Amino acid sequence: MLQRFLHALMPREERFFDYFESHAKCIVAAAQCLRAVFAGKAEFEPAFRTIRERESAADAVTKETLEAIHRTFITPFDRSDIHDLSTTLDDIIDLMEEIV
Repeated sequence: MLQRFLHALMPREERFFDYFESHAKCIVAAAQCLRAVFAGKAEFEPAFRTIRERESAADAVTKETLEAIHRTFITPFDRSDIHDLSTTLDDIIDLMEEIV
């Protein structure tokens, strides 16, 4: 009974892989807009707005991921690796926003 009680108190593994997938979707959407701008197939302003929206969404995912690292007792892999992956994914979309 004590073991069940302690298990209930310990934060469970968050959905880190869902966060990574959300981040990747933001990056793909932004990259598609960026590619369309470079190819002359998209107007700049709407594409820029989309990239900014995706960048903001990616920032929110990064924040959720970093908060989850601090809430979770057991993570699927090393905390520093999760942190590095999340911030690197965010850096990618930040660079796309800077390009446009």
